[in-house]
Amino acid sequence: MAPVKAINDGEVLFEVREGIGSFTPEERAAAIQRRILQVAEDEDIPVESITIKRVGDRDNVSVVQDNRPLVTITKADVGDRLETQEEIAIELAQPIREAITRYRQDRVPQNLLKNIANCPQ
Repeated sequence: MAPVKAINDGEVLFEVREGIGSFTPEERAAAIQRRILQVAEDEDIPVESITIKRVGDRDNVSVVQDNRPLVTITKADVGDRLETQEEIAIELAQPIREAITRYRQDRVPQNLLKNIANCPQ
């Protein structure tokens, strides 16, 4: 298992259980973090555009921003859990939206100044 961390504070959003194809769980987690950061850095993308969708071969469910997959939930990710792929995707979408919102709020100019002023010297 590999953690996918929030882009602003390093808090663990969720963990990736399995790799996909030649991706190890760690590589997959890093790729997910990069995709989330790309969305977070583009303030023109509304967090409401992050939704759940069946993609590709239709055997997988993804948390997407429009048609851009952020994280794909495979059958292997579900394993012996009682939740469905859709339920897991719904569970993951909310912390992703919240992490993007926090990232953007932390970068509002007045918050940047406040954060700098509160840094220990």
